[in-house]
Amino acid sequence: LVEAETYWDDMVRFVSDPGAPCPIVNFQQYLRQSGINALWIFDIDCNVRTAQATCPDASLAVLPKTVDIKKLFETGHFCHFFMETPAGLMEVWGATIHPSVDFERKSPARGYFLIGKLWDVSYLTELSSLVGGEVRLPPSAGVSENVPGAHQPKDILTFSRVLRGYDGAPVAGVHVRI
Repeated sequence: LVEAETYWDDMVRFVSDPGAPCPIVNFQQYLRQSGINALWIFDIDCNVRTAQATCPDASLAVLPKTVDIKKLFETGHFCHFFMETPAGLMEVWGATIHPSVDFERKSPARGYFLIGKLWDVSYLTELSSLVGGEVRLPPSAGVSENVPGAHQPKDILTFSRVLRGYDGAPVAGVHVRI
């Protein structure tokens, strides 16, 4: 989703001209149809041009001040990380904004576009259904790369993964059992 929305002349105008209208007209509809819970658009100086969220908790529309937007894109045009929010764990994807003709993103970035998806009960249920098993978030003390292999039946696959924040530090862990 972030790739498609970030090489778009109207988006470049929006982040470059304070008077330009946002090309996304109905944010709540856009967020619902996209299945995301939050969206942030920044100009090249990292000023927020718009921030939107689907849940009533307004704090979700505010990216934590500890997230350094410029640093996220130091090594590439895309970013991916997890962060804790008042509404729970959120997965975030981002991309630099470029003109429509610049599919390869060779021109300088004009701004930044980030979206977030809450790993709430509904999403964990969806993930569990997709893998045909169980996907769960253990308490933060359970953040580890491996699930202890205490006498697992041979037909059960279990694994864990550390979910990392914008700075590479562990934020949470996910356990999967199939």
